[in-house]
Amino acid sequence: MDIKHVASLANLPLTAAEEQTYSPQLDQVLDYVQQLQQTDTAKVGETNQVTGTKNITRSDDVAACPPLVTGFIKVPAIFGDE
Repeated sequence: MDIKHVASLANLPLTAAEEQTYSPQLDQVLDYVQQLQQTDTAKVGETNQVTGTKNITRSDDVAACPPLVTGFIKVPAIFGDE
């Protein structure tokens, strides 16, 4: 992998010393990703939430909301004098 090309894509200016340091590290990361891609995941189920937490929501009481101004809820300012 061309470290200069990757650095330019990420808009990272690298010194020659940094290029020599990061080039082997990038190769190691890409080798590891290649190993991961070879792992058989056919029997692994899809997951998107592993902690078991749930989003707790409440129903909104629209009748008790502040007045609307051009479609937005108007609330007292917390910054400045307005």
